[in-house]
Amino acid sequence: MRIKALTQAALIGLASAWLMVSATVPQPFSGFNNQIWRELRQTYPGWSVARIASWERTIKRLQGKPLPQQLEAVNDFFNAQLAYQTDAQLWQYEDYWATPFEALIVGAGDCEDYVIGKYMTLLLLGVDPEVLRLMYVDAPAWNQAHMVLIYIPEQGAPLVLDNLIEEIKPANERTDLIPVYSFNAQGFWLAGEAGLGGEVVGHAGVPKWRAVLEKLPEGFNL
Repeated sequence: MRIKALTQAALIGLASAWLMVSATVPQPFSGFNNQIWRELRQTYPGWSVARIASWERTIKRLQGKPLPQQLEAVNDFFNAQLAYQTDAQLWQYEDYWATPFEALIVGAGDCEDYVIGKYMTLLLLGVDPEVLRLMYVDAPAWNQAHMVLIYIPEQGAPLVLDNLIEEIKPANERTDLIPVYSFNAQGFWLAGEAGLGGEVVGHAGVPKWRAVLEKLPEGFNL
């Protein structure tokens, strides 16, 4: 399938960008490479290319901006660019976790795809991965299991980046969500009665998340 080939090539560009932002002296994100743009323009319609171009411009524009501005803009970008669709509708799989390139090419995704896009974009902006977690929650008001992105500040309640509502709110104000577990590339945490729960040392992680990471080329260290 052509979209998978593009994803692998595109993530080579993401790897280079990641190496730049994770270096001792961070450098601005310089954009995706010519190979990516050539294949995009040869393979996909103009509206798909336009969304990737908008993503690139957004990352460049947010470099060096205050963290609250980065969080709000990244949350707004993916909420606006992706229309909600189930994995069965998009990929003919019951549960498929897309890379940001895959989601933006089709212009749609489910909750995991919003979260993965926001998470990887914030990493490209130089946000410390240890303060970001992908969190599974129950959302009884929507009668569904759900995923959100959590930012953990030094002080105060964690912040919730969500596609169900536009505003970023502290976790203690999101009484509509019931935490189940959270994870990132560094660890896995079971939700407790309060707070972010306790880390499960030695946990093998979330298989679907490991599958996303396995699609990333060597050098893209989340």
